[in-house]
Amino acid sequence: MKKTIKWGCIAILTLFIVLVILVFTPNAIGCRLYPFSRVKGTIQLSVNGSACNLNENSFDLSQNPEGHSGKVHIKDNNTANVSFRAYKYGKYSIIITDASTEEPLIVSISHQNNWDRQTFDVNINVDTDTQTVTCETKYSGLEENGILVKKNTHEKTDSFSYTTEQCVVWID
Repeated sequence: MKKTIKWGCIAILTLFIVLVILVFTPNAIGCRLYPFSRVKGTIQLSVNGSACNLNENSFDLSQNPEGHSGKVHIKDNNTANVSFRAYKYGKYSIIITDASTEEPLIVSISHQNNWDRQTFDVNINVDTDTQTVTCETKYSGLEENGILVKKNTHEKTDSFSYTTEQCVVWID
């Protein structure tokens, strides 16, 4: 009888400790056990302010770490959802080929932690009159601070001349 009470108390104490850890550090544990795509976001492309017709053949996701080619789903004419499993460190690239620019547009995501979950929204506007590409990027990822993990969100705007330089948007 005493052994049963002793093991019951140990089981309850262990369960209590596990619950306390899960309540106070959900991101630290949950982000490492996350079974879905770790890098995902949307890309919108417009030419001279008008929606550009995209299809899945407009995207090349093959220039990535082995086994992490990713998926593209066209949501509407100019918006695509992109996702990668991304269980490895490294650079994940999305190469967009469009007839409006001579060179392809490249969105590169730097995946610095294999347990991180990154999201991004990229709005790309190609201006054929001035031959420039303007990219508005909003992205977020997890930042580890000791045992605690918090989500950080960043925004930036880049502008390129597609006749003189390669159009690469870095998300890191």
